[in-house]
Amino acid sequence: MSATTPGSSQQEAAAHPSDTATDGEGPSDAATDGEGPSGTRPAGPAGRRRLVLSAGIAAALVAVAVIVLVTRPSGSPVGPGSTGAPPSGAGSGSVPPGHTPLALQLTRAVPISVIGKDGQKSATAAGRAIQTRLSELYDQTLADPSSWKEGPPAGTWEVFASGIRARARQDAQAFTLGKAGPGMQQLTIGSATVKVEVLLNQYGKVEGAEANVAIDGTGQVQGSGAVQVSARADLLLSFLSGRWVITGYPDAHVDVSTAPASPSPTGSAP
Repeated sequence: MSATTPGSSQQEAAAHPSDTATDGEGPSDAATDGEGPSGTRPAGPAGRRRLVLSAGIAAALVAVAVIVLVTRPSGSPVGPGSTGAPPSGAGSGSVPPGHTPLALQLTRAVPISVIGKDGQKSATAAGRAIQTRLSELYDQTLADPSSWKEGPPAGTWEVFASGIRARARQDAQAFTLGKAGPGMQQLTIGSATVKVEVLLNQYGKVEGAEANVAIDGTGQVQGSGAVQVSARADLLLSFLSGRWVITGYPDAHVDVSTAPASPSPTGSAP
């Protein structure tokens, strides 16, 4: 069994820490020419060289620590433009062999401001974060072959707000292949898009969003042959506890139908 999805792109933000150095020495760094507390005199040039070498090694270790802290992914998002920490148990962070994760294409990110203020930058950042969250959702519910028989992993549903999570799990057929899943042998995604409208308050801050998802593909189902797969969803989202979550789904459905037969020629060439 296999699934084919369109290519995806990723964007990375780089952090640039600024380091400051002081010329003075603290109490623990200063070297004295007299006797120390233990009553011993400091070593000669060789001892001073060892001190300089030790200080250099310590500085290098501090520099490595700073680089690690700056470049490692942060578990705490800084705002609505961040996707937030991945939900626990969602796919266990692994990709099945031969499976390319589904990546929704963000076609539009439209700011909706209550005072008519331009908020395109905020809307675009929020749209990209939502694009990532919903790509993960539909990859695990629809495109990943490992979910066709057993269903998506339990952590998948954590993209839904806690108040509607249980209902979303009960409505799993609105996001999955449903009864067609166990017999699905191959699925090719032809197009996968999302359009996001972002609501901004009177201060220009992101309040919420609405996303429209459209996914179309073709597949092969054992015993049924060629099928067409269509997923549509109108999703409401809010930025809660540092991540985007779905707070409502007025419309969400996945349709699997028999592919129309190829037309037969009505005549033959003379």
